[in-house]
Amino acid sequence: MVIPQAGETRPSGPDGGGTRASGGATAGRDAPPAAPWQVLLVEDNPGDADLVRAALEEAAGTSQVHHVERLSQALSWLQSGHVDAVLLDLSLPDSAGVEGVERLRVACPDLPVVVLTGLRQSASEALRAGAQDYLGKGELDGRTLDRALGHAIERQRYLVQARELAMERAARRAAEVGAEVLQRANDQLKAAVQQAQRAQELETAARTEAELRRQELEAFFTSMVDAVVVYGEERRVHLANRAAAELFGADIRGFTPEEFIERAGLHAPDGSKLPVERLPGVRALGGEIVSGEKLHVRSPTRDHIVLVSAAPVRRSGAARGAVCVHRDVTEQARAEEALREANRNKEEFLAVLSHELRNPLAPIRNSLFILDRAAPGGEQARRAKAVIDRQVHHLTRLVDDLLDVTRISRGKVRLQREEVDLNELVHRCAEDQRSVFVTNGVALEAMAPEELLHVYGDPTRIAQMVGNMLHNASKFTPRGGRVTLSVRRADERFAAIHVCDTGEGIAPGTAAHLFEPFVQGDKTLDRGRGGLGLGLALVKGLAELHDGAVTAHSEGSGKGAEFVLTLPIERRAVPRPGAAAARSEAESVRRVLVIDDNVDAAESLKEALELNGHVVEIANTGPDGVEISRNFLPQVVLCDIGLPGMDGFEVVRTMRSDPELGSIRVIALSGYASAEDLDRSRQAGFDGHLAKPVKLEDLERALSQATASDPVQRL
Repeated sequence: MVIPQAGETRPSGPDGGGTRASGGATAGRDAPPAAPWQVLLVEDNPGDADLVRAALEEAAGTSQVHHVERLSQALSWLQSGHVDAVLLDLSLPDSAGVEGVERLRVACPDLPVVVLTGLRQSASEALRAGAQDYLGKGELDGRTLDRALGHAIERQRYLVQARELAMERAARRAAEVGAEVLQRANDQLKAAVQQAQRAQELETAARTEAELRRQELEAFFTSMVDAVVVYGEERRVHLANRAAAELFGADIRGFTPEEFIERAGLHAPDGSKLPVERLPGVRALGGEIVSGEKLHVRSPTRDHIVLVSAAPVRRSGAARGAVCVHRDVTEQARAEEALREANRNKEEFLAVLSHELRNPLAPIRNSLFILDRAAPGGEQARRAKAVIDRQVHHLTRLVDDLLDVTRISRGKVRLQREEVDLNELVHRCAEDQRSVFVTNGVALEAMAPEELLHVYGDPTRIAQMVGNMLHNASKFTPRGGRVTLSVRRADERFAAIHVCDTGEGIAPGTAAHLFEPFVQGDKTLDRGRGGLGLGLALVKGLAELHDGAVTAHSEGSGKGAEFVLTLPIERRAVPRPGAAAARSEAESVRRVLVIDDNVDAAESLKEALELNGHVVEIANTGPDGVEISRNFLPQVVLCDIGLPGMDGFEVVRTMRSDPELGSIRVIALSGYASAEDLDRSRQAGFDGHLAKPVKLEDLERALSQATASDPVQRL
């Protein structure tokens, strides 16, 4: 048998079969294979095999037949050989029936198989098993065999193409479906990613916002002035801010209530140690709301009063924690106590003031009754006059002390500083007070050093301080006691005035308050020593104005007391101009006009001045005063401020604007004597300002200064 060349074709059998194309074990996809066909004949009967060769040679003459006798040989040959079709006998030594077809289809799915059998039943089974055609062994002629092979090859080619097309369509459809699925999946994935991104953005924003809120809360918590303590569910301090650490002296985070009480030194308002069940935080953990309770924080280094409020922190209706706010109200409590003490002192002072002001009125009224009925110049009249003089002096001192304390507290006192000889001043003060000591039966001894000590200060105010100290000593030293007044140098910078007595002394705890206004050692109902308790307060205030100080010391009750006034030594000679002239003219006669709407005051002052030889006229209104001045032409006008028709300020302005009256000296007489009152008088045009009631000697000095063209001093 001749083997055809590749690509060679020949006509098919008489049935008009198509062209053949060369190929291997698999048929071509586009056209039937051209001759020669490569045919594998699996036939164990040599005679049948020869018949097949003869038939093929008869039909084509160019087909190449490869003959094997067994199926296993065919399978082996197909692994390396190439055929266009297989002619398979269904009865083989190693295969019977359709088994051979099935095994070939497994080994070569696309290889056309034509079975050779004499049984139609077997042929049908073979076709169902995958054979393309069958031939009965009794039908083996060239034409039939050629046509069967051609049809089998063509049919297989179509099947392969159909399968491949179906597979291609299926693949394309699968691809389309897959693309749709992938697109949907991609869209869903994108949506999921976007949703996840949005969720992440929201979560990030929420975390950022939460962190910001946390930082804000932490900053607020840390910067709070009040001490904040937060308890957790486990009954321990969970949080405590910086103010809490400062207030309680420790970082109390993690403390149990018992440890907190012990470490912070918490006490009840009565001073007893706080029971743990009364701790506001513990009560809040039990569901109670605590509002504004006072506790004491006491330790060797701390003593505070705190106001505590506490409330439970609830979750699901149950208290799971507590927040406590502790406000340090120590200063407020002390201020409240000081206010209560001041109110007590004020009430006591008002009671004492009423007592002290009423007491002199009775002897004055009685003495006036006696003077009205006693013989003029008689002993009764003399004693009554002395009583009135003493009581008026006492009242004047009370009022002066009140005014001075008020002026000092408001910073309205102005010192008239000059160089002061302390030795001479102390001696003079002792002599001024000696009569009081003699009356009280107390010895007064004044001692001065050989060294001359001078200070730069207000001599009137220094004398007032020394006088108050002596007056205090005389009140609290019993009859037969002794008071010593001495001056000495304290050090290079200060001179010291000592007042020592053998009196009642100072009770423990009283010395710290002696120099406060309205404070006295005498608290008995009879108040036999009298006074408002302002004397030593004045000493303290005036001493501080002089850059000095006053102290008190006592060994205890019944052991006497010592008061020491220290003043800075400073040599600054300041002459007092006109002093000699004032003394020389003190007794000269002057023309004086008194303008006062108080008729009794004006008349009594007129009589007193006339007794000293002055010529005096009276006016009871402002306009009358101006008119009388034009006719009387006084040298000095003593003018009240509060006048009807025209007040004192308008009177002096009117006189200053009148050429005839402008040179007259005008001195204001007023119950108002503050620094502002003096300034206002000076600005209005007054030459001086004297506070009522005026001592006659002070008035004479003012008249002398006025007529000597010196500014009138307020004494």
